[in-house]
Amino acid sequence: MASPGMLQSGLSRQLFELWCQSKKNGVMIPGYCVEGTLAKTILSEPPDVQTMDGRTVPLNMSIHYISFSAHTDFAGTSTFIDKLSPPNVILVHREKNEMTRLQQALLNRYEGKKIEILTPKNCKTVRLQFRGQKTAKVVGAIASGGPQHLAKMSGLLVQKDYQYTLVDSMELHTYTKLQTSIISQTQTVPYENNWDSLVYQLSLMFEEVTPITEEDKIGVQVHDTVQVTRSSPSHVTLYWISNPVNDLITDSIVAIILQISQNPATYQVEKQKTQEENDLHKLGLIERHLTAHFGNDSVVRNQENKSIKITFDGTEAVYKLDSRSIECADEQLKEQLEELMKYIHGAVFPIKERQKTNTMG
Repeated sequence: MASPGMLQSGLSRQLFELWCQSKKNGVMIPGYCVEGTLAKTILSEPPDVQTMDGRTVPLNMSIHYISFSAHTDFAGTSTFIDKLSPPNVILVHREKNEMTRLQQALLNRYEGKKIEILTPKNCKTVRLQFRGQKTAKVVGAIASGGPQHLAKMSGLLVQKDYQYTLVDSMELHTYTKLQTSIISQTQTVPYENNWDSLVYQLSLMFEEVTPITEEDKIGVQVHDTVQVTRSSPSHVTLYWISNPVNDLITDSIVAIILQISQNPATYQVEKQKTQEENDLHKLGLIERHLTAHFGNDSVVRNQENKSIKITFDGTEAVYKLDSRSIECADEQLKEQLEELMKYIHGAVFPIKERQKTNTMG
């Protein structure tokens, strides 16, 4: 695939030096090798080799040798193609006119067959497309119901030695050598303001905010996922089991703490808000999340119709709070925004409210 075949210089030598240190790679040497060349040297599989710039590097790639001659006539070439039936044939290493004659003869011979025969000029890039088919073996609880036509399956896709296995996360240790782990995180944030103000702001954003009943601890539990405690007069500590949803909820709680610390007078315990005020509050929270993702100049809030306009690479999209939907002419951007909004809704809307309306999923 790369010349010269004896690895003395050129493209083949450059690729060899880039890839020779990895066990994932291999080199196949076709035909005769002259004594003293690198190709002849590596046939004995030495532990290391010397690069063109004088460095000594380990030789970890596999070495293979095949008896092969690149010099063949039309009969030999066509016989070789007949045995392999390749979708693509690239002719190299011949005078231009003779190469064109050989190409035309082969095109006539394989007319009607799906074989593309190319004769690229020197240094011209050739791009080939191959359709690969991957098959996964389903095991354990996921496979208990047997195969169902067009049924969707959910699990962890594990790859080993080009083989794929779909397995439930709880059975990972049973069918693979992998183990699952639980990551717990603790984060302490400076906070010297009124504790009731923080609890009130958390209750506006999350529906399930319950006091911690331990006598020696002042704190609340948010959705049974994040524990927020007053660890000292000047600090608040958050504890949670890490996963994408819990991490997002924690980020939102930290944002609230920092906002209160920056403007304590603005976040005092207030009267119960109306539905309209709650909607605008949620719209503001969503705007902050989108601004963090796209930047201030790309996100514009419209309080009158409760919508947010997002501009990305010259394409506009509109998020509507009432329907919790995205309007966008670009389908790819729309799909990306819908996936992003799933996580934002998980942080902004209370769990019960998310269960009632799930238009984004």
